[in-house]
Amino acid sequence: MKKTSIWLSLAFVALVGCSDSDNDTPVTEIDPPPPPAMTKVQVVHASPDAPKVNLILDGTEIASNVDFKVATGVAEIEAGSHTAEVDAILPDGSTIEAFEDITATLEEDVIYSILAVGNLAEIEPLVLTRRDLPIAVDRFRAQIVHAAPNAPMVDIYVTEPGADLSTSAALGTASFKDSLDPVDVVEGDYQIRITAAGDSEAV
Repeated sequence: MKKTSIWLSLAFVALVGCSDSDNDTPVTEIDPPPPPAMTKVQVVHASPDAPKVNLILDGTEIASNVDFKVATGVAEIEAGSHTAEVDAILPDGSTIEAFEDITATLEEDVIYSILAVGNLAEIEPLVLTRRDLPIAVDRFRAQIVHAAPNAPMVDIYVTEPGADLSTSAALGTASFKDSLDPVDVVEGDYQIRITAAGDSEAV
C-alpha cells in the first residue's frame, strides 16, 4: 500500500504602497486566506495471504511494498474528495488492482484508518473513523479491530500485566471486521489479551 503525507503551503501576498519625498501612500494589506481544512489517513495491510502492495492516492504513489501486518504512518492531507488505489505486487514484479478504487469525501478533523482485510480471494477495504481529538498528557488512546478472517468471535481484555482473566471484565467482544470504540487510559503498563468469546483462556 502506498502512503505519504501531503503538505500544502499557502502563499501570503501583501500589497505594500510606496512613498516618495512628496507624499506617503498608505500601506494596503490583504489578509491571507484561512488554512485549508485537514484530515488524517493511515493504511494497514491486514490480509494474511495477500502479497505486498502499493498504495496510490489521487494518482500518486504514496507507499510501496507494504507487507502483511504493516501500517503506514498517519498522513495529514486536505479534507475533501480523494481516491485511493491498492495494487498487489505479483511474484514477477508486476501489479494488479487488489480491489476497486475507493473514492470518498474525507471530513475535517477525522482520522481514517483503511485496512485491507480478508483472505486474498475475498480481500476488501475496511474503513475505521475516529475524531481527531486532543489527548491528555497523561493518557494513551487505543482502538482495537478484529481483522483476522479465520478467527472466531473473541473477547478482548486490556488489564494490568498478569491479571486473572476469569475475574476481569472484557473491554469488548468482536467478530471479524468489528471494532471497539477508541478508549483513553492512564499511561502505564498494560497487557492486551484475546480469548475465544466467553472463555478466559488467552489464545
